[in-house]
Amino acid sequence: QTYSGELQPPAFQLTFGLCRHPSQAACIFPSFMRREMASFLHSFRSFLQECNDLNWRALFSPNAPLYDCVRRHLAEKAPPSSAP
Repeated sequence: QTYSGELQPPAFQLTFGLCRHPSQAACIFPSFMRREMASFLHSFRSFLQECNDLNWRALFSPNAPLYDCVRRHLAEKAPPSSAP
């Protein structure tokens, strides 16, 4: 609810942070850093897509309506070419 009392759809803020000391190679060769980050993000995406526990929670937990709202919102905002 807002301060005026009107109901709002479920909402949350997702923040992603990564703190890591880059390797010496990454400091010298920026393309190495880009490859490391691309590899990390690919692995993280695979984890999110394949983790059965996360999928179960998204569908059956008490927060399922929130997750569904977020999923629909992201689908609406995504460029058409990014649809699965």
